[in-house]
Amino acid sequence: MIALISWRNIWRNKLRSFMVIIAIALGIWSVSYVMAFINSVGAGIVNSAIENHISHIQIHHKNFKEDMLINLVVPKGAERLNQLASVDNVQSVSSRIIIGQGMLKTAKGNRGVVIKGIIPELESKVTNMDTKLDTGSYFEKAGRNPIVIGRSLAEKMNLKLRSSVVLTFLNTESETVSAKFRVRGIYSTGSSMEDRMNVFVRQADIARILGMTSEIHELAIVVNDLKQLPATIDEIKNVYPDAIVESYKDVAPLIELMEGQIKINMSVILGIILAAMGFGIINTMLMAVLERMRELGMLMAIGMNKTKIFMMIVFETVMLALIGGPLGLLLGFVSISYSNKVGVDLSIFSSALEQFGIDTIVRPYLEGELYVTTIIAVVLTALASSIYPAIKALKLNPAESIQSA
Repeated sequence: MIALISWRNIWRNKLRSFMVIIAIALGIWSVSYVMAFINSVGAGIVNSAIENHISHIQIHHKNFKEDMLINLVVPKGAERLNQLASVDNVQSVSSRIIIGQGMLKTAKGNRGVVIKGIIPELESKVTNMDTKLDTGSYFEKAGRNPIVIGRSLAEKMNLKLRSSVVLTFLNTESETVSAKFRVRGIYSTGSSMEDRMNVFVRQADIARILGMTSEIHELAIVVNDLKQLPATIDEIKNVYPDAIVESYKDVAPLIELMEGQIKINMSVILGIILAAMGFGIINTMLMAVLERMRELGMLMAIGMNKTKIFMMIVFETVMLALIGGPLGLLLGFVSISYSNKVGVDLSIFSSALEQFGIDTIVRPYLEGELYVTTIIAVVLTALASSIYPAIKALKLNPAESIQSA
């Protein structure tokens, strides 16, 4: 009975009720879209780092990351390249020779770079670098000492396809060696910092120059199911206790920080919108109580107890939220789905976005559980917002309220 009375009450002043419903719907629509946009940008940065450079798991010598010395190789690295492929949840494995303190020399000058010796056919299974070429080829053509460099580095050093560069680094005997390479491809990952820093060569070429045979510095692994990543890492650690096995979060702590920051930002935005919506509901329902002082006074005078008066005000507020909330989520879902399909073009800010590895085309998306969380938060906010107007109604004096009209 109280619910039915509450339902009828909210339509006695249709304009006010519609204003509350529209305000709730617009608030939920805006917060869902903003969360989807932030979620997409953050996930894009994380995925770009994983897909372009890091992969899901990396294996190194225990001291390699500290010193990055040539002789700090993965124990039995070449043997483990094949053994790791049989581990549950492992999709692909590739090996790398890493020279962290290399020097690239051209006629224009010198620049410090990280030299990565890769096996192209295996590397393409753990990263998507082979799809990031702006021009040239990804080691497809035969030739001596090909090198693939980033677009930012090419522009900085005035390099083009077939330009010659000299790489200088220390070999296994701690002697300085130099070798001439020819630019065969220029890539762009969307992160100008990474593109300036990393250059790629064939593992066989750099191993020959270094005097290495089957030694490697890094094993990169891609898994099938990210949810099983911790269990996969534990399994690899048990099999290979003499090496350090790390997830992408350990390899690049900024990625974990970014993921945490995304959740914090979305929580803050949700909190701000809900707080604004809550104050709006309080103001509207308080006005409704003050406008119906005579009515509420008469209900109290004829015997309606305070609990029922309280529940009536609460029901009215929750009903408005239950109408506006799903409407806002529907608007959010439609707009997010459309934006995800066509993409949001941020190319006007491309130069700034490249500094952070953000794609110029953003495709907002939101997980289903966040929609559920949002509607629950709306209902709870409505409940909390209804308490003060309801308490205000309970404090009315029936005799004074009847005479006030």
